[in-house]
Amino acid sequence: MLNRSKREFFEAVKSGREIEFNYNGKHYFESRKGDNDWYIYCEETKETQHFISSHELLLCTILEGNNINDIWEDIIIDYVL
Repeated sequence: MLNRSKREFFEAVKSGREIEFNYNGKHYFESRKGDNDWYIYCEETKETQHFISSHELLLCTILEGNNINDIWEDIIIDYVL
């Protein structure tokens, strides 16, 4: 069963919504530029990770050396836009 943050995040990404969230004191923004360009941007480091699909983003995002699927309990969703 997905925890609340993971479920909200998955549903928002798959429906094309944007998400602002925090992990380990850093601010992140998830969005897309088109059907084949999904991304996560870190405000503090100015690093952007690009993905070809929402599915790839949900499987392969790395935050501070950790796969996003291993750190859900530490992610705080600020806004789903």
